Order: sequence, then C-alpha cells, then structure tokens
Amino acid sequence: MFLLNQQTNEKIILIARRHWIVILSGIITFVIFIFGGVIGLTFVRNLMSSHLELARYSNLIWLGFLFFFHLLLILIFKFLIDYYLDAWIITTERIIDIDQKGFFHREVSEFRISKVQDVTVEVNGILATFLDYGDVKVETAGESSTNFIFYQIPNPNKAKEIILQQLKKESASL
Repeated sequence: MFLLNQQTNEKIILIARRHWIVILSGIITFVIFIFGGVIGLTFVRNLMSSHLELARYSNLIWLGFLFFFHLLLILIFKFLIDYYLDAWIITTERIIDIDQKGFFHREVSEFRISKVQDVTVEVNGILATFLDYGDVKVETAGESSTNFIFYQIPNPNKAKEIILQQLKKESASL
C-alpha cells in the first residue's frame, strides 16, 4: 500500500481494519431485512389477490417495495465501502487514521509516534473476548491533543504492543 508523503526510511508495520465478524454481523442484518421484505411482499401479494379493492393500489405497493429494496441495496453498498475503506496504519514514524464517512467523504488524520501519551485496549463482550477483537484508544500529547480510536480491530493487544514498541524505539533514538 502506498502512503502519501511516505518518507524513505518509513516502513508500514501494521494495517488494521475492522474484524471480519463486524462485516458478517452486518450482512446477517441485511439478510434478515431482505427476508422480511420478501415475506412482506408475499403477504401483500396474497392479500391483493383476495381483496379486489387493494388491487387498485398494486402499482403503488410494488413501487414501495421496489424503493425499499433499492434503499437496502444502497445501505449494503455503503456498509461494504465503509468496512473496506476504513483503515488504521501504523508505520515506524506515524499513526494514520483513514475514515470513510460516506460515499464521497473521507478523512485522513495522522500524528507522529513520538506524540503518543497513552494506549488503551477495550474488549467488550463474550464474542469480542473469544474472537480477540476490540478497540484501541491512542491518546496524544500537546495542546491540541487528539484521540485516535481503532474500532473493532483484530488482535488489539498486538496493535498496542506495536505502538508501544515504536514509541520506545523513538524515545531511545532521541
């Protein structure tokens, strides 16, 4: 992966994205909505065949279901784009947060490893504990101190150790 403004000695150590279970749970949610829509469509179709006064509104009902399924497809596409394009990159010099906020809105933030003040790992829940994923919160020093949160990444303790090792190397070289 090519980083903008990557220095010659800078090496990428870790590229983290959300854990695969996050996308799986999202897909399961969308499948439930699709099945709900198909069941609703079947129910309405059977209802229209038995009630002739509802048959007058069949085009409007079909349009409503078509709108529902198109909206669902757009949401699935947005979810997949957000999952794939959100990334956290740890290099030998910096930590970079790439956050895809929408289809055409991306925020890229970065700070130097030497600015790291605290690194915290949060693993919440049984599933997160068994599958070893969680959030890594990185706090920086300075007047405009910012917090980076790596959401739902696999092996959060490994990411924490990598950051702390790079911080140790950075402070040893000073």
